[in-house]
Amino acid sequence: MPTHQEIVDDANIRRNDIIDQEKAIQRQIGVVSHGKGRTKIQDLQALTDTDISLINAREMLDLVTLQALDQTAELAEIRKGLKAAVKNLTAKTAQIAKFGTIAQDVTKVLGGLDSLTTKIQAIAAEQKAAKIKTTT
Repeated sequence: MPTHQEIVDDANIRRNDIIDQEKAIQRQIGVVSHGKGRTKIQDLQALTDTDISLINAREMLDLVTLQALDQTAELAEIRKGLKAAVKNLTAKTAQIAKFGTIAQDVTKVLGGLDSLTTKIQAIAAEQKAAKIKTTT
C-alpha cells in the first residue's frame, strides 16, 4: 500500500513530466506554424488540443496534497479528474502519432498518470474500509 507521501512525490514527478511535454509541444507548434496548408491547421489543432489536455492533467495533479489524501471526497474528485485526463490524453495521442517522440513521451506520461490513479484508488479503498470498520 503506497503511503500518502509516496503518492504526493509521484504526483510531483508526473507534474514535472507534464511540464516537459508542454514545452516539447510548444516547440513543435513553433515548427508546424511555419508550414502551409490544411495539414498545418490540423496539426496545430491536434498539438494545441494535446497541450490543453496536459494542462488539465497538471491542474488535477496540483490537487494531490497530503491534506487532500486524507479526505475521501477530495480523493474521489482527484481520481475522477485523473481518469478523465487519461482518457482525453489517450485520444489525443492518436492524433499526434505523426510527431513520434512527442506521442511516445505523452504515452509515458499517460502510464504514470494511470499508475498514480491506481495508487489513489488504493488509498481511497483503505479509507473506506477504515470508515466502515469504525462505524460497525
